[in-house]
Amino acid sequence: MGMRLGSAHGLGAHVWRLLISALAVTLLMTLGATSASAAKSATCSVTNTDSGRTYPRLQQAVDAAKPGAHLVVKGHCHGGTFIDKSLGIVGKETKRTGKPVLDGDAKARVLTIKPKVKVSIRAIVIRDGRARLGQNGGGIANKGRLVLRDVVVRRNTAGSIGGGIYNQGVVRISGDSRVTHNRLLATTNAYGAAIANRGRLALGGTTRVRSDPSRGIAMYSTGTVVMNGRSNSNGCWNDGSLTMNDASSYSDGYSVLNGDGTLTMNDTSSIHDMGDRGGVRNYGSLTMNDASSIHDNHATFDVLGDSGGVSNAGILTMNDSSSIHDNHADGGGPPRGGGVFNYAHATLSGVYCAPHTYANVYGNSPDDCYFES
Repeated sequence: MGMRLGSAHGLGAHVWRLLISALAVTLLMTLGATSASAAKSATCSVTNTDSGRTYPRLQQAVDAAKPGAHLVVKGHCHGGTFIDKSLGIVGKETKRTGKPVLDGDAKARVLTIKPKVKVSIRAIVIRDGRARLGQNGGGIANKGRLVLRDVVVRRNTAGSIGGGIYNQGVVRISGDSRVTHNRLLATTNAYGAAIANRGRLALGGTTRVRSDPSRGIAMYSTGTVVMNGRSNSNGCWNDGSLTMNDASSYSDGYSVLNGDGTLTMNDTSSIHDMGDRGGVRNYGSLTMNDASSIHDNHATFDVLGDSGGVSNAGILTMNDSSSIHDNHADGGGPPRGGGVFNYAHATLSGVYCAPHTYANVYGNSPDDCYFES
């Protein structure tokens, strides 16, 4: 009986060892296949649809392309690319390759677009680009005419301004685009962490341009900016021309600083729910038309003149059914100018503070308007 048990036990141990070996081999094969699949999915593939040729790097595809060519990007492409000819670049997502990515690997600017070229980019992630100290545009530096649609620009860093995008030409961003989580190497008095514009910039669709306020104001412009549709940002320093149309908005961030520029709000555009410095600090010209509004902003920064709605040291004009309402100020003790704080040398036109019969500044606290003497 003991011999039979011993034999049976020996046979069981042998079978068990075979099972373990088989499982180990299967696991290694699975891991190997997974690694191979991951490596394959990360491979960059850029196909020129005109010539039918495929390249392992975007720069190679650009260099070989004729002006006007269309390039299809799959996988994860590394390194910076200089574009000196008009091109269409489209990302193609597949189950095997995932979302197409252009990656600067925190070593190089992802895209540099030369003057006098037209480039359209769609459905691609542009990330981890880097411009050295003193340089602009960590993700993209544009001097041409650039169209971005359904593009994500994130985690890029600039040594000066334009963490995500630096524009000296023309840029149009539309669709479901995002310019977020970009930053500047210098965070003290930093501006343009997401976009710095010295040319012409148009935002449309559901585009979001945002930054962490502690790392700099999202947008900085000395050029022309037009916001349409439901485009949104969480902060801007404007020394140029900024026009807000449709339901475009600023929210959840740093004040809109209108320096030497003109800010025009049309239709139902709004500035609301901004951070601790209120809605708008106006040193230039702010004009509110139609049903535009500045509302539900809160100023707590301890400086006299920080209004919850508008701190006006320039020209504030209100037309039609525009309104400044439900803002709050509690900084600069004692707090004053919940809706509008108007400096002695500033100008107001069409501004009627409650309890005026035609009040368009109302419902603010601790007061609607304060006029510095």
